[in-house]
Amino acid sequence: MSRFIDKLRQVYRSDLQPMGFRKSSGFEKPRLLLVAEVQDINASVVDGADAVLLEGAVKKPLPKVDLPVGIKLAGGKTGKAEFIDFVLFTSEMPITMVEDGKIGRVMAVGASLETGMLRALEDLPLDALFVTGEETQAQAVTWRYLMLCRRLSGMSGKPILAAVPQDPSQEELQMLWDVGVSGVVVTAKTAGGMKKIRSMIDVLALPAKHRRLKANAIVPSLGEVAPTTDEDEEEE
Repeated sequence: MSRFIDKLRQVYRSDLQPMGFRKSSGFEKPRLLLVAEVQDINASVVDGADAVLLEGAVKKPLPKVDLPVGIKLAGGKTGKAEFIDFVLFTSEMPITMVEDGKIGRVMAVGASLETGMLRALEDLPLDALFVTGEETQAQAVTWRYLMLCRRLSGMSGKPILAAVPQDPSQEELQMLWDVGVSGVVVTAKTAGGMKKIRSMIDVLALPAKHRRLKANAIVPSLGEVAPTTDEDEEEE
């Protein structure tokens, strides 16, 4: 089992659990997961993150860090490299590219995904979804992106990862947390950057309302049920 996916599922499941049913004793407050996206692993740069996402192919031995390491899969099979904990890929990637069933599967999705295909995601062997942003997403979280994250969290039945600017505000992190995001991906370039974001995540308030993701995905389909005909009316 992927270490990162295991953490992500714990956050996702805690979001689905009503506040009144959470155990008060020994209960650990859930928090957004923080993923550092880097070209090369530097311990001081990724310090404070929950996982590392490498850009491109790995061309040299990686320094040892006690963090789950994922890669962006652009081409070629993952094989069975011991350091790979999860992979990120697009919907155009052949399913045979990820051979090891223990590696976490995260698929990138965007606003162009149709509702029918979005609903089909719940039944696919995917562990999480990464919501791809627009060019403006590099500077700030937009309302359009926030709506997309909410739509995917409510209909896919999967944990959601969101892209955030390199220096996000606490308000941006809180709003993503509120709409159902379980983790954020940040480009990490400087030492201390992840620890600063971590400090903001640690003080975020739990979402005000219980996020009934499963119910949101089912309710729209109820309106499609044809009304029953009254037997007395048929006899008349």
